[in-house]
Amino acid sequence: MNEEKGRSGHLLWLLFRIVTVQSGVENMAEIAANNAKIDQPALIPHIAEVSSLKYPYKVLFRSLYKLLMETATSEYLFFDKFFGEESIFYEIFAGPFAVIDEHFNSILPNCYDAIGLMLMIHIVHQHQLIMSQRRIPCLDSYLDKVNDALWPRFKMVFDMHLSTSLIHLNVEYGDGQLELNMERLRMAVDDLL
Repeated sequence: MNEEKGRSGHLLWLLFRIVTVQSGVENMAEIAANNAKIDQPALIPHIAEVSSLKYPYKVLFRSLYKLLMETATSEYLFFDKFFGEESIFYEIFAGPFAVIDEHFNSILPNCYDAIGLMLMIHIVHQHQLIMSQRRIPCLDSYLDKVNDALWPRFKMVFDMHLSTSLIHLNVEYGDGQLELNMERLRMAVDDLL
């Protein structure tokens, strides 16, 4: 049993390496660096515009949701103290939520970067933990909704990478063992998700 888990772990690692190469990620250091940036301040749009640098979508995603989290926290606390009710927060933030949703829903169907999607899922999860530690519930359902949109897309893109990589390996080596490993890997991924 442990040997099967070891093989499945090895297959997941191999697949992860294949996906990172196909996604244009050149090394694991870039992933670790992106992961460490979650606590950094968000990009400020007008300052970023002046520098005329181009940023990958995952950086913009992190900045947008960090700004949303910080703004929502301060506004929620203000509305709660000043007006004594939370419902005003949701009325006022309905517009910003709609704009962010519209943008997110236009970008997500065209995203084929499995690593980028996984990083976005991680960012949302980290922001959920931060909001939970702050005991501010105002973004709970919104971040759950974003997470619920990201996971199916990640699974679809991951399956595409898996199929492409294993078909390529099967053609190259053609020993039939890869079909068995592919099925085991799919089961391991399904269990993981």
